[in-house]
Amino acid sequence: MSVIKPFKGLKPTTSFIKKVVLNHLDNPFSQQNPQWLSNNPESFLHLLDPEIDVQKHESRFGNIIVKLKHFLQNHILERDHNASFYIYRVILNNESATGIWTCTLLDDYLNGTIKKHEYTQPEKEHQLYQFIQETGLDCIPVLITYEPNKAISSFIKDVTSNLPSLSFIDDTNRKHDLWVIDQPENINFLKQQFKGLASVYIADGHHRAAAFSAYGLNRRKHNQRHNGSEEYNFCSSIYFAADELKIYSYSRLIKADLETHQVLDYIQKNFRLETVMVDCYYPKGKGEYGLWADGKWFKFNIPVKENDVDPVKKLDVSSLQDLFLSPVFGINDPRNDNRLGFAPGTHSCSVLMNKIKKEGYNYAITMFPVSVEELMSVADSGGIMPPKSTWFEPKMPLGLVTHFID
Repeated sequence: MSVIKPFKGLKPTTSFIKKVVLNHLDNPFSQQNPQWLSNNPESFLHLLDPEIDVQKHESRFGNIIVKLKHFLQNHILERDHNASFYIYRVILNNESATGIWTCTLLDDYLNGTIKKHEYTQPEKEHQLYQFIQETGLDCIPVLITYEPNKAISSFIKDVTSNLPSLSFIDDTNRKHDLWVIDQPENINFLKQQFKGLASVYIADGHHRAAAFSAYGLNRRKHNQRHNGSEEYNFCSSIYFAADELKIYSYSRLIKADLETHQVLDYIQKNFRLETVMVDCYYPKGKGEYGLWADGKWFKFNIPVKENDVDPVKKLDVSSLQDLFLSPVFGINDPRNDNRLGFAPGTHSCSVLMNKIKKEGYNYAITMFPVSVEELMSVADSGGIMPPKSTWFEPKMPLGLVTHFID
């Protein structure tokens, strides 16, 4: 089950939407190019990075509050009058993903109703906590997935057969559509449907969920009149059925002094190795890996551990770590070993090869993506995925719908 709540979304007005909304940023709180920011005064990034417009005498986060008031007063942003759910769809290259944007009760995260599969890093968690504590802006929804549900899917289909209330194409040719759901009967229907879901899982946003939970608990602690209905009890979240998500792998990039023949010899002795005559190679199935070494691409197979009772051990990323990265390169701590880099499987061949060469890696290993079923199996068991196991699409745009906590 999942307890969801509608909210009064903070959204860009039609005339400013393309100027406000940003595509996904790996670290939206890192300072961006000052000249670009100067040329884009309506960008939502001005509400994300406390350092961007701050002079020495100004409060670190106070300037964001000033900017938010400016955006509201000048009708760059507006807040919906009615608490709503939002159906969001993104389309790129004839592929679409559609989800329901809500707020979710933080207790569902705290008590394990929403299942997790990643550890969080305290430093990153604190950074997100501090931002929402100081600004009240819950900007980036936690991406949650669930087994497809016929009633919810049918509801989405009915709503999206109508024209969206907001629609635009961004500079990467992604089409974004948004439908507002504010009718009481529809809100109650969705609440009941989500309460009836057997299991829900965080796909992307473990740090955001952890940070918001800490923030909400702190607000509860200091509110003597706390009753559970306050906005700080509910975190921005978007639910995509499992068949709406796309998962990509992360490639492993390695800096090592080992000679190529040593690496290839190990593979030939333990696995099956083939040369592939391609510009780059992404595996076609589970248990298969691509290897770039000495300017050439190879593929090799590591047998899948079908009989292992631990779902984490069955993952390709675990097999690669245990049977290749550790014994060959001595990489035993992939989270902290500075010889190891990562590249999302969304990278084209040219982008991947440019990164390899520009950053001086000797070896690259590509993998077949984890399936949603594998992720759910790990989360159901209480397991933790190895670092950099998954890259999820869609990545949510910034500034399209924001949960604001007074």
